[in-house]
Amino acid sequence: MSDVKKVKIMNDGSGNFNEHEVRADNVGQLKSELGQAIPTGASIAINGVRVTDDTLIEEGQFISAVSQNKTGG
Repeated sequence: MSDVKKVKIMNDGSGNFNEHEVRADNVGQLKSELGQAIPTGASIAINGVRVTDDTLIEEGQFISAVSQNKTGG
């Protein structure tokens, strides 16, 4: 993991993006870093595009994590 990055994350079902400081370099590391905040099997999207665990995390991105027959975006 690398330096701290500020990203906006929507993962609480409210539809709002909240700023977080994370050290994760990719989506897989982000899931580990945030733990229970991202449900197992959640669909992850960055800036409205669905991504995989090896997708890189960059400063300023909008990241959504949704589950229960929804898609990230």
